[in-house]
Amino acid sequence: MPYTKKELLDNEYYQNLKDEEEQKYLQRRELLKTAACTNPGSGGIPADGKLLVRDQSGTILLFESPYDGTLFDDESTVIPKTLEVQQYRINDPILDEVIDREFSEL
Repeated sequence: MPYTKKELLDNEYYQNLKDEEEQKYLQRRELLKTAACTNPGSGGIPADGKLLVRDQSGTILLFESPYDGTLFDDESTVIPKTLEVQQYRINDPILDEVIDREFSEL
């Protein structure tokens, strides 16, 4: 029969297992953060100066606090986004050659 939440809080084995998993999770986060600072370009971390940690497929890995579920507020959770927009030349005469802008009745 499964344990209730109250029973799990009193279960020493479960608490030790939970603490061990939390520590492994935090150690992995610190290891990847340290690798990003000391050896960029390794372990899926891009060598572009950003501290975003990625796995082998390029997916960004974000770590949250195992205690309250909130994201850590540091340089490894900031995703820089440029607000620059490329301006295309829409008044160029060549556009009229490519796109027929004349309307005709059917």
